[in-house]
Amino acid sequence: MGSNPTPRAYLGELCDNFNSFRKVINDRTTNLAHGNIPSFDGQQQDIDYSITKRIDSLTKSCTKQYFNKILKNLANANISNANTICDYIISEETEINIKNSTKEGKIKVLVWLSNYHEDIKLFKELPNKISYNF
Repeated sequence: MGSNPTPRAYLGELCDNFNSFRKVINDRTTNLAHGNIPSFDGQQQDIDYSITKRIDSLTKSCTKQYFNKILKNLANANISNANTICDYIISEETEINIKNSTKEGKIKVLVWLSNYHEDIKLFKELPNKISYNF
């Protein structure tokens, strides 16, 4: 009988991600202090690696590789929306321990929503109110 891992299991990985991101920032400031100015491409690769690692961590318990693929495609098109989805799903897992099927459904629908707006519009720009016409 399978069960979801406890929310604390994900916290260890989140802490590792945070510490590795902090190391990247410290390396950048050290390079700046010594006159070694990193190129923009190097910074972009660090950001891409960070979101890729978060997506891999988030989707490792998903039933299909599809969810990893669509999130990575979204990260290439709109990294802000991909980060928003990752933050939202991680908080849902931590706070209420959602099932994998729920997580997969939310990832799919949110990515489709971003795709519907051609990955141009940020989730922050979408209206907060949802009206139902019955």
